Amino acid sequence: MTEPGEKSSRTISSIITPRALTNSHGTFARKPWDSIVRNSGISCDLIRQAAKIAMESERMICSWAMGITQHRNGVANVRTIVNFALFRGQIGRKGAGVCPVRGHSNVQGDRTVGIWEKMSPEYLAATPDTRYVSEAIQRCRLTVQISTKLNRGHLVTGEQALILPCLGRTERDIQKSGPQFESVEDTTGVVHQSHGSLPPASEHLRSEPAIIAGIAMATLNGSTTVDWQGLIGNYDRIREHIGHVVPGFTQYNSRVRQPGGFYLPNAPREGKFRTPSARAHFTVHQIPQHDLKDGELLLTTVRSHDQFNTTIYSENDRYRGVSNVLVPFRSVAEGSNQPVSKSIVITVEPAGLSKL
Repeated sequence: MTEPGEKSSRTISSIITPRALTNSHGTFARKPWDSIVRNSGISCDLIRQAAKIAMESERMICSWAMGITQHRNGVANVRTIVNFALFRGQIGRKGAGVCPVRGHSNVQGDRTVGIWEKMSPEYLAATPDTRYVSEAIQRCRLTVQISTKLNRGHLVTGEQALILPCLGRTERDIQKSGPQFESVEDTTGVVHQSHGSLPPASEHLRSEPAIIAGIAMATLNGSTTVDWQGLIGNYDRIREHIGHVVPGFTQYNSRVRQPGGFYLPNAPREGKFRTPSARAHFTVHQIPQHDLKDGELLLTTVRSHDQFNTTIYSENDRYRGVSNVLVPFRSVAEGSNQPVSKSIVITVEPAGLSKL
């Protein structure tokens, strides 16, 4: 990793092969400006302004959220952002890099420790085809949900269903060894403590570890050497086991108690690339083509300011200065001869029934 004050050119030569840089530049240089402008919806002037900012920045962090990843071209979007950072040598340098604003800490932590759940009924309403997913869930023989709050997913279950209420992360968790804390992973790959401070909603609520361990004890019925009760009584013991098997979690209990927690391993941050050449590789993607007929609009959905997951609290989007999410932005209205003062009525139907 380069030290503060070192120039990007030195970093580029150490992380990118000259051939990769030349080949990628040739691919992009052949694209005509009118094609780039037409398919991106962004003017040449704005693109040049953004490029100027990047060129003049000694350190640059590229950050993005779900609008980039949950997209038809999600993989290409992310790879292109990485290309952009690599061109400026902004990966593997202190104070620079790429930073996806990821989802919930429990989702990130699940991935880190190797849990790959197939589906969560809580996000039933958020799936692209809710009807299809609902029918699939109802064909399950048994569905089990551990939940802190009731949600619409509880109305769609398998042939048999268990809904198990549990302590929320904001509630105090007292076990045999005393107050417990959980550890979470934040969006920058840092693992730190999370303490509940509120009284539990009910004295009968169990913690998630207690529920899982209880199910294990009831299911295995003594045919195991795992001390499930011990794991419930002291979460440090759970973290000890994680530290034995998950890379990056050695001395878990002591490191998580350090102020601010600890970083998980990140090879590119250290200037290491797991490729045959031990250097970064560019990935080239063609610009998506959007051929619209006269009167057609390209519909893009965005998350508004007052929306959290599938819950819309209001139609006031303070991020973009609009109060009705169906009103087209002025730039869109001018380009399509649509009135910016009126909503656009659309009909969305399952694929195959009719065209939008």
